[in-house]
Amino acid sequence: MIQAIIKYQTEDAKLKEIEKMLSASEERKKAISAKRYLDGVEENVNKLDARAETLMLAYEKAIGEQKTLEEQQSAIVDSLVSIADENQASYLIKKVDGLIAKIKELSQTASKISDEIQAVLKEYNTIKTTTKVAQEQFKEFGKKYNDLKDSVKGQKEQIESQLEKLKKD
Repeated sequence: MIQAIIKYQTEDAKLKEIEKMLSASEERKKAISAKRYLDGVEENVNKLDARAETLMLAYEKAIGEQKTLEEQQSAIVDSLVSIADENQASYLIKKVDGLIAKIKELSQTASKISDEIQAVLKEYNTIKTTTKVAQEQFKEFGKKYNDLKDSVKGQKEQIESQLEKLKKD
């Protein structure tokens, strides 16, 4: 009885050694690494898409507000020509100065948003490039890992059948 248990454990140890070798292989590690990256890419792209959409809306809003303020400024400047009252002219000049400050602020905001949009675009391009590399790596090392598994498949099956046989005995 003890002899049978020892023989079973010996065969089981051989099987575990094969499985350990497979799980520790560089092919498996690289294939899994690429697969994990690929699994997370969609989520990252969705986050970038949402961020890009938010930035575009903010940019369009800032540019729209800037255009409106520029139109108001132009209208006030045009009306300054026909004003005879000094107090009214002074008021309109202050109003124009305020509009200029707001336009400058919106222009800076639009510039910052534009920089952020460029950063998102750069990140998207990086993800695109990295994804291609990961796809190639997954394909290459997935095949190598499958080849490695196939190379020991006969041994595994032989050991497993030996273990089944030992279980019955």
